[in-house]
This record gives sequence, C-alpha cells and structure tokens, in this order.
Amino acid sequence: MEIKKWRGLRNTTSPERFRPGDMATALDVEIDDTGRVLSRRGMTLLSATPAHSLYANATVAVLVEGSTLKALEADFSRTPLRTLSTSAPVSYDTLQDTVYFSNGVDTGRLVGRTPLQWGVTVPVGQPVATPIVGSLPAGRYMYALTFLRADGHESGTGIAGAIDLPAGSGIMFTSAEVSTNPEVSDKILYLSSPNGEVLFRARTVPNGQTTISYASGALDLTLPLTTQHAGPPPPGTTVRVFNGHACVVSGDTVWFSDAYNLELFRLDTQFLRFPGQVALFECVNDGLYVATTDLAGDDAETGGGTWYLAGSRPDQEKSTQVFDYGAIPGTGVRTLASYFDTKTSDEGGAIEPGTPAVVWASRHGVCVGFDGGQVRNLTEAMYSFSIAQRGAGVVRQARGFMQYLSVLRGSGAVNNAA
Repeated sequence: MEIKKWRGLRNTTSPERFRPGDMATALDVEIDDTGRVLSRRGMTLLSATPAHSLYANATVAVLVEGSTLKALEADFSRTPLRTLSTSAPVSYDTLQDTVYFSNGVDTGRLVGRTPLQWGVTVPVGQPVATPIVGSLPAGRYMYALTFLRADGHESGTGIAGAIDLPAGSGIMFTSAEVSTNPEVSDKILYLSSPNGEVLFRARTVPNGQTTISYASGALDLTLPLTTQHAGPPPPGTTVRVFNGHACVVSGDTVWFSDAYNLELFRLDTQFLRFPGQVALFECVNDGLYVATTDLAGDDAETGGGTWYLAGSRPDQEKSTQVFDYGAIPGTGVRTLASYFDTKTSDEGGAIEPGTPAVVWASRHGVCVGFDGGQVRNLTEAMYSFSIAQRGAGVVRQARGFMQYLSVLRGSGAVNNAA
C-alpha cells in the first residue's frame, strides 16, 4: 500500500478501521499542509529559570518569574518591572502603546516598559463642607471631588455631598483627600448650581492641597461631571480590549469599561454574567466568543457552553449558543482567518484575508470561530481530547505552514475515544 498523504492522529475508531494515512502514534513528527511527515526540530534551552505568562507586542515582551513581572530582552535576559502579589497567570492586551494586565489580584498597565497603575482609586467619601461669607445664592449645593492624573485621566467619585446655604454665603471644603498615586497631579472640585442636580467643574487645585474655598456669586459652571460612580478596573483572570472597551473577566462575570476610556468601570451597571466560570473570552471584528469551563461532560447540568455575542458594544450584544460544550481555560488565541480554509460552512462564502479568527481547545477538540458567529470544530471527527483543568495555546508559523499548539494541565480521560 502506498500512502501519499498522512491525515494525522486518529483515536475515534479502532486501528483496524483506519483509512489510509490515519496514524495511531506520531512521536516527534510534524505534518505539513500537504500531508508530508517531517521530523520535529529540536530545541535550545535559553533559561533554566521557570517562567510563565509570556506576552509580546511591537514594543515590549514580558513574562513572570515567580511573582515578578519582567521584560524579556533581545538577548533573553530579564529585567524586573514590578513585583506582583501572587504568582498566578497574568492576562494582557494592548491598545496603542499601552499594555493592560491583571492576574486576578493585581491590575496594572505598561506604557512602553514603565509599569503604572491601571485607573485611579476613587476618593474615599467627600470633603467636609462648612459655610463661609461669600456671594452665592441661597439653596442646596451638591459637591464632589475627583483626582486628576498628569496625563489628563480623571478618576471617578462616589455619592455627592450636600450643603444648605443662606444667601450671601460661600463654602469652605476641608479634609480634601490627597491621592497616594504618584501619577496624580491635581484634584477637581465639582459643584451644582443652587438646588441643582448636575455637578459642574468649579475648582482645580494641586493634589497636596487639603482646603478649597468657593465663594463667588458668578457660578460660571460649564463642564459637567462625567465620571461619577465609575472607578478603576476590578482584578480578573482575562483582559481584552474590544471596540474601545476594556473587558475584565472575573469568575462568571465580564466587566467592561466606558467607551474609549479603558480606565473607568461602572461595576453596578456595566457587566455581562454567564452560567458558569468564563474560560474563554476572545474578540473578532463584529462580536465576542465566550465559553464557560466544562469539566463535567455532556450529561451534567453544569456542562459548559460556548456563545457568540454579535455586536460592536458589550452592552448591546445578541447572544447565540454555537457549541453545547465549553472551553479549556487558557487555550484561546486570537489569530488570522487567512490561516484557515476560507470556507466556514457548506453555504458560506470566503472570509476576507486579514480578518481575525479565534482558536481554542475544548474537550471535543480544537475549535475555531470567525466573524459572524461562524464556527468549526477542526479535530472532533479524528481525535478525542482529554478533559483538562487548564492549558496554554499559541499559533505559530513554522517551516512554511501554520500550527496551533496547546499544552494541557490536569488532563483526565479522553472524551469520546474508541
């Protein structure tokens, strides 16, 4: 028998039922796009120090050693950037020249190679307000304080304070909080008109100043407060940027930021919740792929699922379930649709090269999702995967063809092997 093309590993049927080209064992080999078998290339040890959470963009490459975030240099040496609170895996995403990251406990951002805080902590309460002599009209005045970072980012603030004034008064604000964030340069006092409900910018003072007076009768208040009830991001296990929103996954919840302000989150209103721990959260052009952790199998009520959320904004998505099983955490990779056969269904047309696709591993095999919610399971008919607690995935170009590589941890029995 002449075998001209190898199909790859198969364990969904017994070997005596194999087709020509099916493989029962493939040790240290690779199969290219034409079905040719190649010896796997070797490897070179660059460092014996354990590390994890490798990430790179056009500006910087980073990884974590123990609980220290480090920059990976061109010669593979490592420069410490920041000490984290835990050695848990770190998730990253980039917008322009800023990397946003979290490990479920810590949050932060990298501007170039400089580690900075992600968002500004909201002032605790509001300053103490007392009447003084002035020329303000009588009425009830609402007030609030925010912190202003040197780059122009403004913090949120909590529930506004209030003070009742007779005619001919002013207000002295004392005990104004001083931010401990070294990036904060100023703070802003907001004030309403008498008996008004909208707060407007009234004074900007240095961060270190603890008393602020306002006694003018002009009330030239024109810039409204837009950050009330917003704050910095919560920590999470996955960080992604989608159409001008930063998204942070924590447990069964996905929190998302204000549009085009990736450092202001409204935890009381801006979130998505799913029926289980979120194991996959990845973006394509016109929507999101979300899957829950799936360790129990099809017959369990807690079995996972995979959904496509169509839309350009996290708060205006239309959800469709695309698989009745979930994903293995950590295996999702955002890549290019052009690396795959451009036909995504029997009826579907071609996907334009350069558009994104998402690849991930599940207990039913390697799955891929394209724009429009079109999905395929690439391996289910040939190879049965193990159920696993966690994994890692990467797409790479090697020897003229593309590969999706995944490593699974805590794997158990295969799902549907012969």
